[in-house]
Amino acid sequence: MIHKIAATKPNPIVEIEVWRQSDKTFTVELSWSSGYVLVNKEPKLPESYNPTLGIDVNLAFDPFDGSLHDAYAKYSFSENIAQGEQELMLKMYEDSMHEGLTSLGWKQVEAQCWFYGELEITPGN
Repeated sequence: MIHKIAATKPNPIVEIEVWRQSDKTFTVELSWSSGYVLVNKEPKLPESYNPTLGIDVNLAFDPFDGSLHDAYAKYSFSENIAQGEQELMLKMYEDSMHEGLTSLGWKQVEAQCWFYGELEITPGN
């Protein structure tokens, strides 16, 4: 049965993507104001869940879909990425997200999605 995991307060979701190309690293951190993920089986929060520390729902529950809203993005580049290449990467990411970076030869090596605070878990459709 599908279940929905939703954050219940503003700004409780942080998505972190790490991209690599040979010895270069590009990190995208997106702070979302609201959203949810869908999972295939009933999720059980660990007893040790701390709302302040949050939980990486990708790692803990392997979601297959979701919807996140109103993002603020922060980007960081390894020192060996020239300014012109950074500008191209940002344009490609902002225009076509993953497909844009992949077309430039970048590979996503990490994807985290942290939910913080109280979580609402409900059966989905």
